[in-house]
Amino acid sequence: MGKTSKIKERGIKLGVVNYVMLAVTLIISALLLAANYNSSKAYRELDTTAENYIIWHKNADDIQAASDYLTERVRFFSVTGEKRYLDDYFTEAKETRRRETALQNIENMSFNSESYNSLENAVNASYALMDTEYYAMRLTVEGYGYDVDLYPEEVKDVVLSDTDIALSAEEQKGKAIDMLCNDAYSDSKEEISGHIAECISTIDREFAARQKAAASDLAFMFRYEQLLIIGYIIVVTLLILLITLNILVPLTRAIPCIKEDEKIPVNGAYEYRYLAETYNKMYDLNREHKEKLMLEATHDALTGIFNRREFKQILENNKENIFAIALFDVDHFKQINDVHGHDVGDAVLTTVSKRIEKIFEGVGHACRIGGDEIAVIITGTDTKKDVIYERSAAVNASISSEADIPGVTVSAGIAYYEEGMTINSLFKHADRALYMTKRNQRGGCTVYNTQE
Repeated sequence: MGKTSKIKERGIKLGVVNYVMLAVTLIISALLLAANYNSSKAYRELDTTAENYIIWHKNADDIQAASDYLTERVRFFSVTGEKRYLDDYFTEAKETRRRETALQNIENMSFNSESYNSLENAVNASYALMDTEYYAMRLTVEGYGYDVDLYPEEVKDVVLSDTDIALSAEEQKGKAIDMLCNDAYSDSKEEISGHIAECISTIDREFAARQKAAASDLAFMFRYEQLLIIGYIIVVTLLILLITLNILVPLTRAIPCIKEDEKIPVNGAYEYRYLAETYNKMYDLNREHKEKLMLEATHDALTGIFNRREFKQILENNKENIFAIALFDVDHFKQINDVHGHDVGDAVLTTVSKRIEKIFEGVGHACRIGGDEIAVIITGTDTKKDVIYERSAAVNASISSEADIPGVTVSAGIAYYEEGMTINSLFKHADRALYMTKRNQRGGCTVYNTQE
């Protein structure tokens, strides 16, 4: 406001300045348009070439990455025998299909036929290499004694030679690894990389030539345009005042708000208001993300109760206030996973964890400390021992009413804090009590007794 008053005192009216600026801008713009028209064609061609160049590079890299990924997955499978690596392989080959997608992406934007043919040759070489990989997969399946009917048709259709069939399991595994690491396989991989390198080299040369030609055409026009741009300097100088009032001043007022971690005022020019509103939206979103990250850092992803890290933190923060620790373990949990599957096992573990958390609400902190083991930290000295025992024993009755999971039982062990006892000893006592429960009866609850 002060600067505006000074301008008026000097006889300068913003309205007049605005019309003068507009007139000068129109004149310079007309001259620039004439110059820009001649340079725009060369620029658009250069821009299109650059975009195509980037797309070509990216898709060439995708072909290389896809080929390397397939090699990595099949090698991992041959070394470890783990089916998930083979599943990854066929997901890439049949679903993701980065090699085929890359060729489709550049089919209509070739620099020349030579560069496209190089990539096509790389893909074909990769296809040819898959026969060797399928054979190695079949050898690995046979070597580990897996049921081949559980594997894709490409693996089942492989016919092993009589010599390879006669090999021992370990020899079949070894031959599979050798097939994927020997010189012949490496030469095929180098052939793929060579085709891709040849393609990149070709488009690099052509791009450089096109770029040089376009740059020569643009150089003259740029020098002419630079002279015209000088005229804009005066206009820009006068615009500084308007920018100061509508952008810089609101920005200066916003900085203290940012430092204090507060929302910023929404005022000033349109662009600044848009920025301020965006910042405030991001501010709200960031707070939500922080809360979400805090929840993920302290809670178990499967069950939703506290995780092992938070279990240790609670123990550390309540050293002087821990009354007891209760440990719970799902009986025959491995058998549940084996018979019903891991999805059911996860459902059982989640249900049990939530039930334990509900039963000890207001009394203790339920934490999943590993596998199917749940720990409850009871703090405070006003909680009675029989209340803790009753709640621990009530877990089995609570989960028995759940119709969505198979019938399960939970074993529990409780240890109460005694004068001079360390937290580590208290936990070991609870673990000992849990062991006694599982040894004697399962599905029950045992309180640690120093006489045992």
